[in-house]
Amino acid sequence: MPSVIQVRRSVIPSVIGVFVIAVVIGAMAMPPGAAMVFGLSVVGLHWLSVIVHHAGHIIFARATGHPMSGIALWFIFAQDLYPPDEPALPPRTHLIRAIGGPVFSAILSVMAFGLMQATTTPLWLAWALRFFFLDNLLVM
Repeated sequence: MPSVIQVRRSVIPSVIGVFVIAVVIGAMAMPPGAAMVFGLSVVGLHWLSVIVHHAGHIIFARATGHPMSGIALWFIFAQDLYPPDEPALPPRTHLIRAIGGPVFSAILSVMAFGLMQATTTPLWLAWALRFFFLDNLLVM
């Protein structure tokens, strides 16, 4: 794992905002308690997606011999951090480091799709798994 994880203040309002939006969407089709669980699930699954995506970057960067120096979490996103004194690297190294995140997200998408197909109830879980699949497929 990286030696430094920076969590910027912008994460807090974005987590609250995503939770509120998910609860409002969930409340259109499910009881309030289920909508709250759905909202918490959406927030948790999104951050799981972000962490797994960046773990791919971390692992592939280490494999090149030019590891990351950390991750910065901001709003609903994260940014890979590299040493400021890093020398110029060949394009192939950048490509290898970059491809790690999408590879890990693709694996998570396949897993989410399988879970999504296997689960229809409770409604909050079925919806949360659909969000998890689409978040990995389209956002990550």
